[in-house]
Amino acid sequence: MKKLLLVLFISFGLIGSANANSIKGAFGYNLGDVDKSIETKEEFLASWFYYAWKTFTPKNPVPFFDSYRVRATPISHRIYEIEASKSIKEKSKGVQYDWCEYGSGLSFSDLLAILRARYGDVFDKVVHKYDRGTYSDGINWHTRHYALKYTDKNRYIHLSCRHKASSIYSYELSLKYVDTYLEDLEDIEYTELKNKKILEESSDYDL
Repeated sequence: MKKLLLVLFISFGLIGSANANSIKGAFGYNLGDVDKSIETKEEFLASWFYYAWKTFTPKNPVPFFDSYRVRATPISHRIYEIEASKSIKEKSKGVQYDWCEYGSGLSFSDLLAILRARYGDVFDKVVHKYDRGTYSDGINWHTRHYALKYTDKNRYIHLSCRHKASSIYSYELSLKYVDTYLEDLEDIEYTELKNKKILEESSDYDL
C-alpha cells in the first residue's frame, strides 16, 4: 500500500511543490504550457468544427484510470484541460465492482483522500445524489453520483464519480484540471478559425 501511494504521489506531481495550493497540472502536463504536438483538427458537422486534443499514457499511470486526454487551444496550442477517466459498462454478474462511495480500498475514496492531502480540505460538493428503485420487471436498481470541485483563481479541479447497479452495471470516474481563462481563449480561437473557413468558402460571393 505504501508503494502504491508513493507512485500516486509522484504521478500527481505532489512532491516538491513550492505552493501547496497552486493548481499547476497533472500526469506530466501543466496548464498553460504550449504543446504543438497537440495538433488542431477539423470536422464538418453542419458547420466547420475545430478541436485540438490528444490521448496519452502517463509515465506512471494511475491505477484508478484507464484513459487520459489533454486539450489545447487550436491556434496558440496552450493546454487548458487535462483529464483522466475510467468507464465501465457490462452485465452485472454479482461481481464486486468499484463504487462511488467513501470507504477504504475504493478508487473514488482513495483518490479524494490523496487530493485532499495535496490541496487541503477545499473540495466543495457540487453533486451529491443517491437514488434507488425497482423496474417494472422486478429488477432492483440504484444510482450514486458525487462531484466535487476545488477552485483557485482561474483554475479548478473537478472530480466526478457515477455508478448505476442493476442487471447492467455502469461506472464512470473522471478527474479534470481546467484553466478557465484559456478555456475562454479556446472559444475565441475556434471562432476565428471557423470565420476564416467561412470567408474562404464564400470568397466568390460579392457581399
